[in-house]
This record gives sequence, C-alpha cells and structure tokens, in this order.
Amino acid sequence: MAGTTLTRGRPYFDKDTTDMIKGVGIIMMFCHHILTYQGWYIDGIYFPEMEDFCTFMAFPTKICVAIFAFLNGYLYAFNNKSRIRYSLSKILSLYSVYWIVYLILLIPALIWSGYRPGITDIIRDLAALPNDVVRFGWYVFYFAVIMILLPLLKPLLDKNIWLAIGLSAVIITIMYSVNATVATGFTEEMIYYFGWWTPVTLSGYIVGRYGLFEKIDGSVMSKIKSPVIKFVLSFALLILCFFGRVFFRHFEFAIGDLKICFFLCVDTVLVPLFIFSLVTMRNVIKVPGVDLVLRDAGKYSLYMWLIHSAFFGISSGIFQKVLWLPHFPVLAFIWALILCYGLARLLEIPSRHINAKIKKMV
Repeated sequence: MAGTTLTRGRPYFDKDTTDMIKGVGIIMMFCHHILTYQGWYIDGIYFPEMEDFCTFMAFPTKICVAIFAFLNGYLYAFNNKSRIRYSLSKILSLYSVYWIVYLILLIPALIWSGYRPGITDIIRDLAALPNDVVRFGWYVFYFAVIMILLPLLKPLLDKNIWLAIGLSAVIITIMYSVNATVATGFTEEMIYYFGWWTPVTLSGYIVGRYGLFEKIDGSVMSKIKSPVIKFVLSFALLILCFFGRVFFRHFEFAIGDLKICFFLCVDTVLVPLFIFSLVTMRNVIKVPGVDLVLRDAGKYSLYMWLIHSAFFGISSGIFQKVLWLPHFPVLAFIWALILCYGLARLLEIPSRHINAKIKKMV
C-alpha cells in the first residue's frame, strides 16, 4: 500500500538544524511564559498595554512545547540501539539535569519562601510530577513515560502507517475517557499534559518512521525551482501553522455513566508542517548570526527550560525581582534569555560529566 513503507537511515535534518529548531522552540517558550501570562506576575508588576498581546499570542506561542514533544518522537524513530537501554539512558540523563536544578531551586524555597515539604512532596518533586519548585519540570516526567511507552508501542507502530495512526487515536481516546469518567485534581492535570502532547510525540515518530518529510520534499518542494518562491511559501505555511493552533477542539459526549471523549489535536499536523517550513527556510536562506544564536539556544534549551522555572515557582517573589530589573516586558524577555543562557552554560559542565558516566553504566 502506498505510504506504508518504512524509512531507514538518517533524519531529514542534521544536528545543527535540530538545535536551530530547539532554539526557536525555547525562545517561543520564554515569550509564552514571560510576555503572555500576566497572571503569573507578582504583585506590583502589571502592564495593561500588554493585555491584548497576551490574549492574542498566548495560545500560538504554546506551540513551543509541541515542537519538543514532536522532536522526541521523531528522533526516536531513528534509534538503532537497544530500545530499553536507549530509553533508560535518555531518562536518567534528563533526570540528572532536573535533579541538579531542583536542588539549586530548593535552597531559596526552604530558606526564604517557607517551603516545608513532607515525604510525599519530596517523592513528587523528585519524580518531576507537577510541583512549585521546578514549575516546568513536569515535562521530565512526561518524557520518561513516553520513553517507556515508545519501545512497547514500536512493534505496532512499525506495522504500517494506518495502524500507527489508528493506535495513536485509540490511546488518546482512552486517556481522555478515563479522565472524564473518574476525574480528580491530579488525574486532570496529568491527563492534560499527556493528552495534549502524546499525540504530537506519536506524530513525530510516524513522520520519522515513514519518511513523510522526505515525501513532502520529493512531491512538492523539489518541483519549486525558485528559492525565493520556496522561501515565501514556506514562510506563509509557517505563519499559518503558528496561528492555526487557535483551532484546537476537544469533543466529548457521554454514553450512560461512561464518557467517551474524543480529542482532536491539530498539532499532530501543524507542528510537522511548522518544522518542515522552518527547515526549508533555513536551507534556502541561512543568516549566520541569527542561525548561530538559534543553534546555541537550542543546544542549551533543556537547561534554560528548567532554570526559568525559578521565575514562576515557589520563589517567584525573589526571582521575578531580578527578571523585571529592565522594567519593560520585551527587555525583561531578552534579559531572561541572556540570564538563563549564561546559567545553562554553567550547569551544562557538571551535567555533561554525569551524563557521560550514565552512558557508560547503561
């Protein structure tokens, strides 16, 4: 059947391009958290002139998480190592970074913010379940579960593309149906994270495993000979995908006491097209300075992701005073990027040595 053959070999784009994509993602994330969520600002910080921008840009900029979720699945499709060992190595490497950041942020939380965790709190925090110390560390737990799930699903996902798509839809329907039927505060939050980003990760795997980027390139882009037209079309598609996120829809209907909940995740289509457009634009026109900044931000994106939790976690009253030293939102956004990038480079040094030992052990 056409479109069901597996692709083997390398990803559609190289490591430098991957870092560039991550760089775009992390910059969008800082924009999303710092510029579009005034409800997270501490008392005394408010910019009414930003309200319209916040309302308009909050949802499109959240594509940042979907970019990383997609890359997790996409790059896993090209793993030729032992599935269990590969996943274990990735999980331990990510947790090692998370635990370092957690310990760093725990100190001011204990000393100045009155944080007094119990045993269950410590277990939750160390597992990277949603917590107020590392506010955005929940993705670490999500990533760990996905890295356990993908090796189990891989044999079925590899059968053919239609089974892969169908299986993905069934998984998400079950998750949302269980949550809608027996929802609690904890399950609602966790299903929210898994329900929104698991489809995108599975989409990434499917796109990589079945060479969909290559197929689009071969059937469409290769026929456009003009670099200018190719760049303009790619840019237009990128903008369409960015703002197309406002069309997320969540459909739910009940059968007796059992709620069957269908969730239509448009990111499964928009994010691959967004990334494809971004890669095409870079291939056509590469601005050295901009490219270097994006690639470097992408290289340290994980560290920057976790570190900027400080601005919105339990000690936000302390760290947001540092964040808002420039006294203007856009300048604060740039200042946060610079500050977290510098700290990320420092944090990467011990993490690199720890991860090297993990790779030898696993």
